[in-house]
Amino acid sequence: MSLDQLVEQAREMRAFIKHKGTPGSSMGTKLLSWDRPSCTIIKQEVGAGGIIHPSRDRYLSTGELRRIGSFPDAFRFTDRKHAVERIGNSVPPLLMRSIARHVRTLIAR
Repeated sequence: MSLDQLVEQAREMRAFIKHKGTPGSSMGTKLLSWDRPSCTIIKQEVGAGGIIHPSRDRYLSTGELRRIGSFPDAFRFTDRKHAVERIGNSVPPLLMRSIARHVRTLIAR
């Protein structure tokens, strides 16, 4: 990708963010970065804005949110609102598995 294309893409993203909200606000639209960890997915993302893909002018898909939340790919939600609420209210499954394994080793002592 040329420098001119990158500059144009940045202009388009700024225009998208300006239209949709301010990135990084606690309850508004958030812009992800390829170089940083994801922001926290909260239940209110459905009504308060959303999380913007780092290189495309769109909100994250349910599948992308599911991956960030460490849900298995086979896990299905009934609709987007239900998916974001479930992901936003949950302890990520991989984190919970790690905690459970640690507790199991402590109990086994």
